[in-house]
Amino acid sequence: MLDKNIALILVVLFLDNTSYGMAVPFLPVLISKRGISSIWTGLVFSSFSIAYTIVSPFVGAILDKVGHR
Repeated sequence: MLDKNIALILVVLFLDNTSYGMAVPFLPVLISKRGISSIWTGLVFSSFSIAYTIVSPFVGAILDKVGHR
């Protein structure tokens, strides 16, 4: 049986991924309607992945020192 904390985390992750998945198809259309260059569309989508890649090793090192709670 699932712990309440794990169930809450799973629900939050599901809602987060669902909201991202619903917004992604419409963002390029909204950006182009406002006259913004398509380069900015790529920067918007790639900024999360780049930030995640840079921050992940540091967060992993901190979690190894502090411990998972």
